[in-house]
Amino acid sequence: MLTDFNFDQMDKDNVVLLLNNAINNNSRDISLRIDNVNNFADDIWDFNYDNKNKRSLVSYKINFCNIPECFKYYCKVLIFKEIKIKKIRISSCTTINTVLKNLCNSFYQLGVIDVRLFTLEIIKSYFENISSNCKPTVVAKRA
Repeated sequence: MLTDFNFDQMDKDNVVLLLNNAINNNSRDISLRIDNVNNFADDIWDFNYDNKNKRSLVSYKINFCNIPECFKYYCKVLIFKEIKIKKIRISSCTTINTVLKNLCNSFYQLGVIDVRLFTLEIIKSYFENISSNCKPTVVAKRA
């Protein structure tokens, strides 16, 4: 289990290792401060304090509420790594989160209720289905 800490006090490799260990141990109990405002456990991460150019407030909020519980933790880990390790802009992370939400909801509707149930066949089937039923721009948005 991770406890509260200041990210700047730990190096990136240790954070990745701790998150990966939590995943491998099926631990969802992570008490991790992302910054002075947001905690890993929160379903909405609000970075509006960093909105220096007065852009849309939605561009600075990452909302995990509409992601099925079975995928939520993994999405949070991915977004956390994008923000803290790859240093991706928050507005880009909101776009990534939207794509993740769409994918997770689609797979959940296909009956994938646990990440261990993913198979290559299910993933191929998903992409074949959206490729044959949607326009290319919709495929790009859903993929």
